[in-house]
Amino acid sequence: MTHEIREITAQATYDLRHRVLWPDHPPDFVKIPTDGKATHFGALDGARIVGVVSLYPVGTDLQLRKLATEAACRGQGIGSALVRHCIQTARSRQVPRIFLSGRLSAHPFYTRLGFAAYGAPYLVEDEPCQKMEMLL
Repeated sequence: MTHEIREITAQATYDLRHRVLWPDHPPDFVKIPTDGKATHFGALDGARIVGVVSLYPVGTDLQLRKLATEAACRGQGIGSALVRHCIQTARSRQVPRIFLSGRLSAHPFYTRLGFAAYGAPYLVEDEPCQKMEMLL
């Protein structure tokens, strides 16, 4: 199944970010102070947003953050399509690197898409995480 991926507002990402990534925290927990400087993408099933991801400028690089896919839509390639869209966006902007800080459980997913781990795993809110990057 193919979903349209298009740029959306930061506000449009918050509900899905909250429900998927941090449902046990207050809704504002998923907001990032630099959301206004980021580019946000949504995967749409008709008018409904079923996946989101955001790209934040950090120096000369781009940081991929807050990838979330609707639980009922997982396994359809939506997350992969969103990450590939971010990689294409980074290449079109001619940045040297795209990086992320993902949950350790998602490490195989990002590895399949071409990211490599660096540094030691660490905890965020008791969730094991790993830094990963792709040199462009």
